[in-house]
Amino acid sequence: MKCTVRNVRIRLCIGCWNVGWGEATVMGVPLTGEAVVVDFGTSVHTFGSLSVRYACSRARSFVKGYGSIVCYITHLHYDHYSLLPFVLGGARIDELLLPGIPGPREVAEKVLFLLASEVAVLRLSGSAVLGKLAKGVRSTSVVYRGMVVDHGYGVKARILWPPLTLPPSIAEHVKAKLAPVYERAKELIKKADLERHVKEYVKELSTLYVPEPSSEEPIRVEVPEALPTYALKEGIGYPTKQRGLVAFLHRVGEAINDMSLIIKFYLGDCSWGLVPGDNSDMILDYLAEIETGDFRLNPLEKHLLFLRGAHHGTYYGEFIGMHRARVAWLSWTRCLPAPPRGEYMGVAGACLLAENIDEVRVYGRSCWLAPGAGLHVELIERWI
Repeated sequence: MKCTVRNVRIRLCIGCWNVGWGEATVMGVPLTGEAVVVDFGTSVHTFGSLSVRYACSRARSFVKGYGSIVCYITHLHYDHYSLLPFVLGGARIDELLLPGIPGPREVAEKVLFLLASEVAVLRLSGSAVLGKLAKGVRSTSVVYRGMVVDHGYGVKARILWPPLTLPPSIAEHVKAKLAPVYERAKELIKKADLERHVKEYVKELSTLYVPEPSSEEPIRVEVPEALPTYALKEGIGYPTKQRGLVAFLHRVGEAINDMSLIIKFYLGDCSWGLVPGDNSDMILDYLAEIETGDFRLNPLEKHLLFLRGAHHGTYYGEFIGMHRARVAWLSWTRCLPAPPRGEYMGVAGACLLAENIDEVRVYGRSCWLAPGAGLHVELIERWI
């Protein structure tokens, strides 16, 4: 379906929940009969809280109303996928989409090592691993910039980031960011006697690095079972030699945020949703440069029904500023160390913080995706 007529209508239901330090988004598209989950997880600090249990319960009811489930994990941090087993219950994921690790090889090797280090630490808790979730996944794919995920009936998702290989200017910055974290992680892994485990996990996670794909289609892979599905619970006792590594985890996460997926959703040529993952302002500024041509060719690129804040609403770059959205959802809460960015108020008709609202459901009953037509959104806010 092409948006060649002036007015194109799509009915959507988008659910977002307050899960503390994490992301929880489900988008229902009645046209395709799909529930599209884009991250559902929380961190060590809020895992088991009342609001998290409520979010899982509501999301579980949400996805039951659809015939199939597609799940995007924007990046492999447990605060973006740790709750998925609780949301799915006994349901199966028809398609799981994961971000590919970009080159050059020097960057990819360091990222794989850091991801494997996270897994090694998280497994110390004795928690379940993604193998439990993998049994309920029919198909898993890795995606890079330029790939398109077809959801049917003209609904599609463009993958804007990460690229197969980082451009030189970005690669140098990422290398500088990774180097001290990588060296410190190696020291701590050795001190904690986890070198053998990390080596095994690197091998397993290497399926996420595809330097030379055979086509521009999403790349089918096996689910890497090394990924933990449960966040660490507070109060778990670790041997003294491993405590430093546990405390170091947040720095590992910060070092690899810029490999997150940036996804833009469309009906034909008309964009309606943007999820920029946890990418920094640098990545979003660079994306604005390379996407400017598309915005000039297609005026429909600018208009969105739904925008999710980058890194819980604490990052904001020029690419986001190129859009105008009816609703922006920032999953920011007070447990995050950085404040939310006020710039989102300038690009959205309604800018909502998870801190103040435990559930937001955005219903697009008559969403006219056309220049000047506007997007008519019925917004329901619920406090508990």
